Amino acid sequence: VCTATMHYLQDPNCDLLEYMPMPDFSTGGEIIYRREEMEKIVETGLGSFQIRSRWRWIPEERIIEVYEIPYTTKTDVIIERIVKLSKEGKVKEIADIRDETDLSGLRIAIDLKRGVDPDKLMAKLYRSTTLQDSFSCNFNVLVDGYPRVMGVRQILHEWVKWRIESTRRRINFDLGKKSERLHLLHGLEAILLDIDKAIAIIRGTKLEAEVVPNLMKGFDIDETQAEFVAELKLRNINEEYILNRTKDIAKLEGEIAELEEILSSEENIKKVISDELAAVNKKYVMPRRTGRIEPHEVIEVSLEPEVEEYPVTIMLSRDGYLKKMTDRVLKKATTLKYKDGDKPFIEFPSSNTHELLVFT
Repeated sequence: VCTATMHYLQDPNCDLLEYMPMPDFSTGGEIIYRREEMEKIVETGLGSFQIRSRWRWIPEERIIEVYEIPYTTKTDVIIERIVKLSKEGKVKEIADIRDETDLSGLRIAIDLKRGVDPDKLMAKLYRSTTLQDSFSCNFNVLVDGYPRVMGVRQILHEWVKWRIESTRRRINFDLGKKSERLHLLHGLEAILLDIDKAIAIIRGTKLEAEVVPNLMKGFDIDETQAEFVAELKLRNINEEYILNRTKDIAKLEGEIAELEEILSSEENIKKVISDELAAVNKKYVMPRRTGRIEPHEVIEVSLEPEVEEYPVTIMLSRDGYLKKMTDRVLKKATTLKYKDGDKPFIEFPSSNTHELLVFT
């Protein structure tokens, strides 16, 4: 996100997907990456994509180990669904399923029966359980107190606008503090010219209230500077202390000039923001947890139960009764019974998996 924002600061029309290709979830998993889906989310803030679990096959134990699941689901929901499918006879390849999640991490162990292809089974489970799930995006954001649905680009625009203003205020605050400090040091520098004169003025003043005005007149300094000088402890009125305090004047003047230069243009403020983002990137950078899988890598399986194909004979009577007879039944039957007055009309060979259209 930091990298994408840094490029956005340079060019608001840059390809954000080049630097921030897709979301990253704390639970890992894999996103089935379709660029057109991500482009829609980046530009409109609306859309959805599919995220799936990660798994590994342990052949010596005949176990599928699921170790990352979609952010949108839970292990007990997945296990409950798989158990239900097994009971209904829709998934017959599984011998046992266990939740073995512990301190070392998430783990769902699925024991397979002999001769089962783990890839095909997982493809089936992806389609019928939340091992693969959809994540819907609806970026509803409060901007100036009003809700707005915004794409990633618009969110970055609003954030940059806010960040420029807050950075400007922060630099102005720092500038004010440094200017105040410089002003006081200039007053201290003035009495450095004649410390004895400063002491004489303070000692020769009868009323405490007149110390500051007399210092102002004696050294041509303003009230704030005179107040600062008057508050110095007696032990600090020596040349070494004053020299040490005033040697920062040149450094402060340089820092103030630098801050004023930054404030002189928005581009300079953007440069500050970009440098700060780079520092965040360097300090907190973490590897992605959610991977990507291309659509062509997804194994497709049919959820329809496989039906064994065998030949049949189709018979239609005059009264419109339809019979589907296997060869075995036909061989056993000596005569086919019909209702009184009804008799055979059409007979033709077919297969049990064929589709039949009947027009009356």
